[in-house]
Formats: sequence, C-alpha cells, structure tokens
Amino acid sequence: MVKSSDVKQFYEKYMDNIERENKIQADMRDFSIPEEEWKIRLRENSIERRKIYLENENLIYSIMKPFIDGEEEFTDELGDAILKYMDLLSRADVQNINITIGILDKIIDYYKKRDNLHSYMKACYYKAFFEQKCGDISNYYTAYEYFTKVTIHKDEFEKSDYDIKEIIVYSFVNRVYCSALSIRKGDDNKEALLALDEAEEFFSKKEVIECGEEFDFDRMLIRAKRVFVSVANDLFFDNEDDIDKNRQYINRAFEKATELFDYETEVNPDNISIKLVADYTYLKYLIGLYGKHEFFNEIYTFYIKKRKKALSEPGMVKSLVINVAPLVVRFCDCSDMTWQGRQEVKFDILNDLCDVYANHEIKTQNYYVNQKVWKVLDSILRTTSENDFAKHCIIDIAVMSDAESAIHAVMVRKIAMALAEKIFELRPEILVDNNYTTVESVLKEHKNIMNYINDAAVLHDIGKSLCFEKVNNYFRKITEAEFEIIKRHPVDGAMLLDKVPLMSKYRDICYYHHKYYNGKGGYPEDADNTRSDKKIYVDLITIADTIDSATDSIGRSYNASKSLKVVLCELKDGKGTRYNPDIVELIEENRELFEVLKRITLREREDIYYQIYKRFS
Repeated sequence: MVKSSDVKQFYEKYMDNIERENKIQADMRDFSIPEEEWKIRLRENSIERRKIYLENENLIYSIMKPFIDGEEEFTDELGDAILKYMDLLSRADVQNINITIGILDKIIDYYKKRDNLHSYMKACYYKAFFEQKCGDISNYYTAYEYFTKVTIHKDEFEKSDYDIKEIIVYSFVNRVYCSALSIRKGDDNKEALLALDEAEEFFSKKEVIECGEEFDFDRMLIRAKRVFVSVANDLFFDNEDDIDKNRQYINRAFEKATELFDYETEVNPDNISIKLVADYTYLKYLIGLYGKHEFFNEIYTFYIKKRKKALSEPGMVKSLVINVAPLVVRFCDCSDMTWQGRQEVKFDILNDLCDVYANHEIKTQNYYVNQKVWKVLDSILRTTSENDFAKHCIIDIAVMSDAESAIHAVMVRKIAMALAEKIFELRPEILVDNNYTTVESVLKEHKNIMNYINDAAVLHDIGKSLCFEKVNNYFRKITEAEFEIIKRHPVDGAMLLDKVPLMSKYRDICYYHHKYYNGKGGYPEDADNTRSDKKIYVDLITIADTIDSATDSIGRSYNASKSLKVVLCELKDGKGTRYNPDIVELIEENRELFEVLKRITLREREDIYYQIYKRFS
C-alpha cells in the first residue's frame, strides 16, 4: 500500500536527481581542467548518471507506476500530496513529462468523480502545462482543452485563494498560446480568436484588475498576443490560397501586431524584437500593404541591417535565421535580382544558419522552430546542384546541433568506416550488388563507396535529430507510448531527405536501419528492406549502430553497457536473421578488426566526447 510519505519521498528524491543531472551536464561543459582530468570526470559522471537512472526507475515503478496501471487507488491524502509537488516539478527542468502526465490523468478522474473542484482545476492545469512542454501540435491542442477546463470555472476567481486565482490567470494566457500553436491549417483558427477575446475580456474584469499587483497582466498578455501574431506567419507561408477566406484572422493578427509594435517602439525603440518585426512586416503583406516585390525589399533590407549588428551576438543571429530568413528565401524569387544574385542571397542565409547551429548547441522541442529551419533548408537546397554543399548544411544543422546526436553520429561513422575498410581489404565481394556488379567495379569505386558510407552513417538518425518530440531516455525507463514516438524517427528521416533530391540517395539508410536483416522484425513494421538497392549499406550501418549503442558506457545510462566481446556474441546469435551474416563473420574471423573496434569503442569514444562537448562549451 502506497502512503503519502512514499509520495513525498518520491518527489523529494526525484527533484534531487534533477539537480544531480543538471550538475553533471554543467560539469561536462567545464573545460577549465586538463583533458585527461576531464575524461576522468566524464567516467565518474557516467557512473553517477547510471545510478540516477536506476534510482529513478526504481522509484517510479515501485511508487508511481502502480497508479498509472490502475493497481493502486488514490485517496485524498495521496492526491493532495502529489499535487503539492506539481508546482515544484513544473518549475524544474523536467525529464519525465510522460510519466507525470500519466499520473495527472488518474488524479483528474479521481477529483472529478469526487466533485473536488479546486483540486480538479489544479490537476487540469498541470496536465495542460506538461502537455504544452512536449511541443507537438497534438500536445498543444490537448493543453488548450485542459486549460479550457480551468477557464470555464472563471467565476471561482473572486472567491478563491491565491493558488486557484493564479491557475485561472495563467490558464487564460496559455490557452491563447496553445490554441494558436495547435492550428493545423489556415481556416482552423476560430478557437484561437475566441481564446484571445476571452482572455482580454477576463483581464478587463474589475475583480481581476484589482489583483494587478499580484499578477503582471500586461507582460502575460503581450506574450500571448505575440504567439497569436506569429502563427499567421506559419499558417500562410506556404498556403497563400487560404488568405482570402481567413481575412478575419489576418486582420485581427495585424491589429494585435500593430499594438505590440507601437508598444515596443515606445518603450524599447532601440531593441524591438526581431521576431515581432518579421511577423508585423509579413502581416502588412498579407493585408495588402505590400506587394511581393516590395515585401522582399523590406524584409531583406531589415535582414542585412540586423545581420551587420548581430555578427557578435549569436542569439540575435539565431533569431534572424529562424524568424526572418524563411521570409527572405520564400520571397527572394519575387525580387528584381538576377538569378545569380538570388542564389548568393540564399547561400549567404544558409551559411548564417549553419554557423549558428554548428557553433552553438541547439535543443528545442519547438515544432515551429524546427519547421522554419527545415523550410529554409528545403527552399535553398532544392535549387542547388552542389551535393557536398547540401550534405554539409544538413549535417551541420540537423545532426550536429546537440551533443548527444553528434557523438552518436561520429561514433557510428567511425565504426562503419572501420568495417568497410576491412571489407575492401578481405571480402570486397560483399559489396557486389546491382550498383556495382563485379568485384573489379567495387574496387575501382573504393573512394566513392567509402564516401557514401561515411555520409550515410552520419545521417542515419537524422529523423531523431530533427524530431520535435524529445523523449529523454537517459533519466529512467521509457514507456511504451514513448517508444512509439522513438520508432517514428526512421520514417521522419526518410521524409526529410526525400525533400531534397540530392540527398534522397541516403533515405533508405534512414528508413531501414532498424529493420532486421531478413526483413521480418524491427521497425517500421511494413517496411521491406530486402528490396532496397542500398541494402548492403543499410546492413553495415545497422551493425555499426548496434555496436555503438550497446558498448557506450558513458552516455547511455538507460542500458548497462556491454563489452565488445558480448556484443559480438549477440551479433553472432542474430546472424542471418537480425544481422548480415557476411559482416558478422568478418568481425568474428579477424582479430585485427576486433581490436580496431575495441579501440574505437573505448579510448576513441572518450576523445569524441571531449571534442564534441568542448565544441559546444
């Protein structure tokens, strides 16, 4: 029987573990010590992370999971104990959103059945808050629905204590935010308009105004209006056919953009938000104050002006390339520039984008940020015939934008290249396929094949790198629902690469690298890797990916690492079903290759961790 003291123990320990994890992350970005000392600290921290993982898993599965699975019944005492810690958890760097949401779903049902309105409102608010942090369109809409479950009880405001007043206030603001971000198409904006109207009406009530000293209404409404305004940019960026039938929404967005712009011009004229200027200027185009040519001149002039000022300020450059660059690229072909001039503008912007992502770790769950970045890539790379240029841009932006994905990509590349070199040396016939039909043609194309394997290895997980739903499996065992999210990354990666014709030759590597060799297991379930003309390269990357994942004793705290010898035994057990038998046998039979792989997965792994983390420090 779980007691309230158990719940208290869980949250106190869990909050402590969040602090421990944050300290580890800070340690890994501290390069004030010599390299060898840093690597010792890295090893110590990996042991500590594994301890944190096991502690969290034990706590969750012994105390909290029984509630989620319906094996344990709530009481008022237990429910109140959990709600007490939700505020603290909401202010922390939460690593466990889906487990938290699962608990809240149960508490919401419990308090609804017991007609405990205020506790029900609190649970709905926290459910919405954590859904919002997941960052997907569907999560935003769910958050909007649960914030609405709070705001419909606005009459409780005057007679409630501070906690409930605060929840109602923030629900009105965040409801605007989430309703706007959950719009899927241009004509699906009625709820966002209604949410903004109701928020403004609520904040104009006498009893609410009298609480002005407790709540900064102006700041909160400004934030909500900014999101409402910025969504217009995303809605009509590629859907200008929807403009005429959405005049009400566009006019309202322009009205709010004008209010915000006038306000910032008055209070902060020298530092007006780049994003606001971009959205305001684009809305001028949408309501007809600019033609396409005039709009391009206006937005490109602004980009150049700010870019000169922003070169020494990475945050400003990031804002420019995320919020302004898509508009410049989108309307560039409407300018009176020559074709060569337009290409130079696009490449300059792409270089700016690469600089930001290559030199500063970018982690975001923001669906719209990722979509805007990909729009820039897609728009520019479709027009270039330079394959290497396209490849390096995608790698810099989509793969090397955070430490974990960069480390894994580099490790898989090193392992795959070591395997490939030994194949060329001892068993080149393994690479004979429909592309290279003889051993002689394989040997003749050694350089091209190695280059392909190098790039394919780095790009194999691109779907995970650009995924806007981040599942943190470093902190505790993931749920089945979270695993379903992770299983989408091969499809996402293939779709991304398909968008750029020059990169489509790598799409099968992304799509099939989690399928079994014989096509009868793994995922995506309906994918048939046996028909791919890149199958041997898929097989090679699959084995390299497996070796890195299984032997990583540093970064993958969700699994106890295995020795290369144990991994080789597992490869042998899966030979012919899960793994390519020719490649597995090559590793089995060649001691020199085994030692090379052992060196890569031990000493060279630490070197890669050091290089990647130092890059982002």
